[in-house]
Amino acid sequence: MSSHHVDHANHSSHFAFLLDNTLCSDVILRTEDSQLIPAHKAILCAVSMAFRGMFGNDQCIESKSSEVTVPYPATSFRVALRYMYTGVVEFAEEPLQILDIGSYYCLDALRDAAVHVLKEKTTADNTFTMLETALQFQCPALRDHCITLIRQHNTEVLQNPQWVGLSLELALLLLQETVIASELGVLGRCVDWCRHNADPSSSAAPAAGGGGEDNMINKKALLQFLQFIDFTKMTKQEVDEVESMGCVPLEVLYRSIKNHCLGLGPLHTPRKGGIILQWEMSATDDIAVKDNHVCKVSSDYMPRTVYAINRFSKGRHYFTFTIENFRSPHDCLVGVSNRALQMDFHFEPCCNTICSPPGTVVVAPFPTSSSPTSSTPLIQDHRCVIGVCADFERRCIEWYNHVTKQLLYTATPPAAASDDDGSASAFDHALVPSVTLYHKTNGGVILSESTSFLDDRSQVAMPMPSSGLCTPKGKTSSSSVSASSPNSSTRRSGLSGRGLPMF
Repeated sequence: MSSHHVDHANHSSHFAFLLDNTLCSDVILRTEDSQLIPAHKAILCAVSMAFRGMFGNDQCIESKSSEVTVPYPATSFRVALRYMYTGVVEFAEEPLQILDIGSYYCLDALRDAAVHVLKEKTTADNTFTMLETALQFQCPALRDHCITLIRQHNTEVLQNPQWVGLSLELALLLLQETVIASELGVLGRCVDWCRHNADPSSSAAPAAGGGGEDNMINKKALLQFLQFIDFTKMTKQEVDEVESMGCVPLEVLYRSIKNHCLGLGPLHTPRKGGIILQWEMSATDDIAVKDNHVCKVSSDYMPRTVYAINRFSKGRHYFTFTIENFRSPHDCLVGVSNRALQMDFHFEPCCNTICSPPGTVVVAPFPTSSSPTSSTPLIQDHRCVIGVCADFERRCIEWYNHVTKQLLYTATPPAAASDDDGSASAFDHALVPSVTLYHKTNGGVILSESTSFLDDRSQVAMPMPSSGLCTPKGKTSSSSVSASSPNSSTRRSGLSGRGLPMF
């Protein structure tokens, strides 16, 4: 059998001849503005599943009618007709209405063309509106484009005046995909949304402290917001403030903390507002990897290091390593590396020590002793989560016991002596998260999937507890990290008062 390629443009012109032509027309399309357009059922059915179901089903009244009403103005609908007859999409305005027509009549190519135009028209000022459109018409490409734009422009979602007026679906999407803030700050704005959108006649109920209309809260929506709040990351003072709000069910708070203490799986859905971390790892004879869990397979003591693909060169970044079942020294090291200068800044959880280049100033906010393990604040058997903060603003690296929120160590790499001596500071090049494994054990390290905050957005414009947990950027508190002040408020809270990350 032989075949011959036919010029598509020339072939399309034959169908274009029938466009808006009464020749062989068997149906009249009456538009929203009462214009009459002759059409051909066979062509409409061949292109549109909606028309196919309309004209090909004997039980539909349209299949026997010579006139069908179209719920769109003639100008916009003619764009769809031209596509159905010729395969050409041409429109200069009204991409939103073209998207609506493409969705209504199941014209995927028309939808894609409209989405392409909408993406070009999306700006930092109209992303919320475009996201509403993406959700309404189920356009994942437009949705992902808007979310990426919000992240690129560091758009402040929670403090935006439009926040309380968003639909619940959009608010939940933004919360999961873009919000970078403290857990208490997130909860406070979620409560604001629920109060603003309370409906006394349905799912709303008065919050504790009064039954007036001003205290009404949409409890059904609040429960959906709470799935994105990690109460285990809050300090005691923050938990007290949550209780004082009177609207968060104590059962939710109790179950979250109980699961965390028992080592069970988290009850919350992780938010994705930070950078998604990607790791340079694959299963080999030395390393076993599964679901971001990495462990040493070979029995030798040669180190195996896994690096993140992500490189940080500015801002403040916080990520975690979950250490599991390591019981002997020198099993694993967690921290960051400067691969250009071959510098590693690692914390060794098993013996509570810092491994860093010579000249690094290391400060511990708790008293040390000749036996470091005697003062380690890690929980029993060292099953713990270590938080690492790479802070380019203060040019230091910090390690935290993520469970207790205690600052373990602050390491400040030596600065370059001069621009001419060939030396360089670790912060003059990008840092990457890294973990080094030494020994085959039954344990391993669960690598962080994302960072918790970026750049200046670790601070939120929400009232925080007056416990000295955090001070505004650019200011300093009277408290400081000191190895000789074990009874200071810094040690009790586990955070210094210098604008440290709010987990």
